[in-house]
Amino acid sequence: FVRQCRSLFGLDCHLITIVWSSLETSGILQSMPQKNPVHLMMALHFMKSYGIQTQLASMFGVDEKTYRKWTWIYVNAISKLSPFSSLAMILYR
Repeated sequence: FVRQCRSLFGLDCHLITIVWSSLETSGILQSMPQKNPVHLMMALHFMKSYGIQTQLASMFGVDEKTYRKWTWIYVNAISKLSPFSSLAMILYR
């Protein structure tokens, strides 16, 4: 399971949990009306694979517009994390 998680999202499940917690504690997710960890997973998978939106959206069971909307919201949220935090060091290595 850990290998599958890492191959799909670029991080293991423990680190995905840390990313989610960091986004919440930093206040980046406060302005979002619908916080959903699946949206974070979509963004991480997008950054890992950078595939065709039609294929990626169908993988998560959403339409392309929904996929594009939430993927970029969470990619931008991740980019706002402090570059000096230990989490950022893990993500950007």
